[in-house]
Amino acid sequence: MLTADVCFEGWTTESWKRFLDIFAGPTPSQSEPRGGLLVIHDGTRTLKIVHTIRGRTAAGTPWPSSLESLAEHHRASWVVAAHRGALEELMERFGARLERTDDLTAQVLRLLETIREMVHEGALAHFPTPLKSVPIPTPAMVQRSLDLLCPEGRGMILALFEEHELYTAIIVRRRGKGLDLIAGPSDM
Repeated sequence: MLTADVCFEGWTTESWKRFLDIFAGPTPSQSEPRGGLLVIHDGTRTLKIVHTIRGRTAAGTPWPSSLESLAEHHRASWVVAAHRGALEELMERFGARLERTDDLTAQVLRLLETIREMVHEGALAHFPTPLKSVPIPTPAMVQRSLDLLCPEGRGMILALFEEHELYTAIIVRRRGKGLDLIAGPSDM
């Protein structure tokens, strides 16, 4: 999806922050769960629990445990749990599947396939699971989608305004099989 020589330009820290804020959704109230929970376990008890906002919390609770109840207890909006050694195993499996000719799209899809495989085996778990039944696309499907959204030799601009002023924007340009330019609002 990205060319080997993709160029990022026209971004400031503020424009990146504003662009990423688009995907963050509404700011939760103080009473709503915030952040996520990362849990490492050995199959019988938790070894490490880290909240993405509040930091490390007490471990040693019995495992397995309901991820939904862990999220509620720690006031987190999501949870990812892995057995000890699962992250190393994930990287080993992922690395073994990579081929020298894989582009970034193929690499990301292979990583997603490996993660899903380990979730099915129980080595990794996550809550919530909104995309559980959504199949992972093939590289050809991703390419056809890109062809539809932004044909070869064309570009797209997304500009967002707050009242009458530009809040943030992104410009992408398509060359060959991927995007070769991702520019920010400084180039507008």
